[in-house]
Amino acid sequence: MGEEFIVGSINEEYYRFFKNSPISFQDYIDETLNDILLNEIPNHIKEMYDLDYSSRFEQDDIVHAYGAYHDDDTIIEVTNELGEKVYEASVIRYSEQLDLEDVEHESELEERVDIVNCDSRYVLIGMEWSKGLHDEFELSLDSEVFDPSKLKILYKDYDECSELISGIMYNGVKLESNGELGTTGKGAKWCIRDNKTLEEI
Repeated sequence: MGEEFIVGSINEEYYRFFKNSPISFQDYIDETLNDILLNEIPNHIKEMYDLDYSSRFEQDDIVHAYGAYHDDDTIIEVTNELGEKVYEASVIRYSEQLDLEDVEHESELEERVDIVNCDSRYVLIGMEWSKGLHDEFELSLDSEVFDPSKLKILYKDYDECSELISGIMYNGVKLESNGELGTTGKGAKWCIRDNKTLEEI
């Protein structure tokens, strides 16, 4: 499992409209409101931010991250040039459910991202998650045998509620991602938040 995580600044008027309105912000962003409720939202509120599905991901002036979760349900798999598996393990610890080998690689926190204390009191937060392949990295070893103890998983912690893998290192060198993806089964949650009170709408 992995996630696309978006955080953008919004103004107080926008936040207070949805806070004081019976209209659900999630229904609004999901575009499931009927015409009567939609017409109750003033035009200038609707025009403040373009939250159409094709544009909402651009409301990301604070954070825009994508990656697999750094947890024991995420699996790292290493294959050779013939496509043969040479290493497979849960990212952070042994997973009895998946009957994988004990973890031999390391993990390292690359950055702790504090969204609560960012420059904007009011923020839009979007989380879109999915299952499948979330990234692929290439490593050239020539004749050297792959050593899992030289492998390090880099991750970032967002508000201590979501840890996403941000990179892979081998023997101290950060590997290049080839951007390979293959995900299905998406779900989503969007909200607006007052970072002072931590109230989410």
